[in-house]
Amino acid sequence: MRFVLFLMLSVFVVVSCSNAVVETQVQVWGVCDIAKKKIDSAAKLDGVLSADWNMENKLLTLKYDSTKVSIDNILKNIAMAGFDNERYYADDYAYEQLPDSCKYERRE
Repeated sequence: MRFVLFLMLSVFVVVSCSNAVVETQVQVWGVCDIAKKKIDSAAKLDGVLSADWNMENKLLTLKYDSTKVSIDNILKNIAMAGFDNERYYADDYAYEQLPDSCKYERRE
C-alpha cells in the first residue's frame, strides 16, 4: 500500500513539474544587433531555459520554469536594460544609455 501511494505521489510530482515550463512570445522593441544581445541576455534570469529575440518581428520567444521566475520579472529586467516591452516601459535613463544606432521609436 505504501509503495502504491509513493508511486502515485511520484507521478503527481513529475506531472506538476512538467506543467511548470511555460513557452510564450512577448513583444519587445529594439532595432539593432546589439539590442538582440542585450535583450536575450537580460531575459536569461535564473529559471529561464531559453530566450531568443527576433529583430524583424520584435518577438521574444521564451521558455521558462514558472516555479523559479515570472514573466513579470523577466520583462522588468528587459525594461531595466533599456527596452520597452508589452508590459513595461524602459526607464528613460536606461534608454538613453543605448547606442544611437539602437534607439528605437518609443511608443506613447
